[in-house]
Amino acid sequence: MNLTEELKKTNENFKKQAPPEVMNGMKKAHEELVAKKIGNESISLGEKFPDFELSNQLNKKITLSQLFENKNFLVISFYRGGWCPYCNLELRA
Repeated sequence: MNLTEELKKTNENFKKQAPPEVMNGMKKAHEELVAKKIGNESISLGEKFPDFELSNQLNKKITLSQLFENKNFLVISFYRGGWCPYCNLELRA
């Protein structure tokens, strides 16, 4: 099963099991993001990702440009935590 199929299956299972108040909260949050047009501010294919600085696993500051030095590509994943089934599916894929 590929990532798209696994995400679809996870979504379907979540919708079957989640309490109505959770589903309503997620629907409301989604509607708020759509209303804010947050997707219009996202980086599009081909655009340059802005440089930023974060702490690495050793708690040392490092910039995106430092990670990208002497490399042809760099994969960035926004992993929320082990509790997030979607993040874990993406990480495994």
